[in-house]
Amino acid sequence: MAQPSRGFKDRIDRIVDPEMLETEMRSLHRFLSATRDAKQFREAASKTAYILERLKTLAEEEAAEEPDRS
Repeated sequence: MAQPSRGFKDRIDRIVDPEMLETEMRSLHRFLSATRDAKQFREAASKTAYILERLKTLAEEEAAEEPDRS
């Protein structure tokens, strides 16, 4: 699978708002739906996967910061 560029990863890693990440992902999804070029499709798919990983990381960090409510 194609790997996102270092610049893309750095930009995504600086975003801490899940809504902003979801907006970025929706934009990539529209591009995925419209593209006919296999290389561009693979690139957009890898970027989407990276954003999903970032969202997962943010959710885990948020859960770890919440005090235990036992």
